[in-house]
Amino acid sequence: MYKRQPFALTGPYFEKRMVFRTHPSMVEGLKAAGLDVISTANNHSRDAGPTGIDHTLRILRESGITPAGTTNEPAVIAKHGVRFGFLAYTFDQRNGNTLTDDPRVAMLDAATVGRDIANLKKGCDVVIVSMHAGWEYQKRPNRLQIRFARAAIDGGAAIVVGHHPHIYQPVERYKNGLIFYSLGNLVFDQAQRPGVRQGVVADVFFSGPAMQRYELREVIMRGSAPTLGPLLQ
Repeated sequence: MYKRQPFALTGPYFEKRMVFRTHPSMVEGLKAAGLDVISTANNHSRDAGPTGIDHTLRILRESGITPAGTTNEPAVIAKHGVRFGFLAYTFDQRNGNTLTDDPRVAMLDAATVGRDIANLKKGCDVVIVSMHAGWEYQKRPNRLQIRFARAAIDGGAAIVVGHHPHIYQPVERYKNGLIFYSLGNLVFDQAQRPGVRQGVVADVFFSGPAMQRYELREVIMRGSAPTLGPLLQ
């Protein structure tokens, strides 16, 4: 559900600085993976400038993938008669490269996320929130993650899915919801960092709109490709 780099029609596609951009042809990998919804709200959303957001949204939509987090609109898809709504937020959108915000990029706000969820639930059965936040390479969630994620569950979300720390962080059952504080890396080879070549994939099972259970499966980077490992629970 999460894409770190914007699509850009011009390079450079790789730089020494933490400025990321992806060639549009790479959308074929997302299509091959069968993704329906992708969060585009993260600290690299604007690495290709305002046009990078425009190109990213267009390329995803033309490929049948619904973006969330940089559209000012939630994503809603129906599966087996259940309408799933997706909201996406990030703790930062500037990444040290700009002094202003782009209003299209949704920012974390524990005080208002409940309102967003209430509005979305008028047109869907289940709300899932993507949260790009947390300290990199830390095994525990920080206060911002905890406050925002719990506010989202309090507001009516069923699941909060976190990313940004690059390593796995704990899962929390909070009230009637489920919080994955960080699933770690999936397709991101950081060989120079200990612990970042293992992430997890979460499978959440529903019966109609009711969440029943979840499973975690380890993902291990071998070379530059991810491989699925055993179930963790």
